[in-house]
Amino acid sequence: MSENFPASSQPGQQSSLHTVIARLGTFIELETEQIQSDKSFDFGASSEKKSRLLFELNRASRGCNFEELDRTIMTELARLKRALARNEARIKAHLSAVREVSDLMVTILKNEEADGTYGEMI
Repeated sequence: MSENFPASSQPGQQSSLHTVIARLGTFIELETEQIQSDKSFDFGASSEKKSRLLFELNRASRGCNFEELDRTIMTELARLKRALARNEARIKAHLSAVREVSDLMVTILKNEEADGTYGEMI
């Protein structure tokens, strides 16, 4: 990178940053919808994809002068922030439901064990 220009002024960096932010925002929005609607949603695969996109975002923003970001990038960042908030809420709701089912199963198993059915046989 040239020392004469701020990092954000480098040709293509803002365009690349905008593209990655937009792709991540779109992915997060899609993931949020799928968590809600797809009972067999693959959290592992989604997490891998999200990690790759976050890595790309990190690379695209490296050395960027954030005080000079283009308005379109700021708009995409605001969209991404809203998408992440909705995504977080959906994931928390899912984890809460999983926790409730898990707690119920543990209670049932403890009750079954307590009735002597699986006690020591002598």
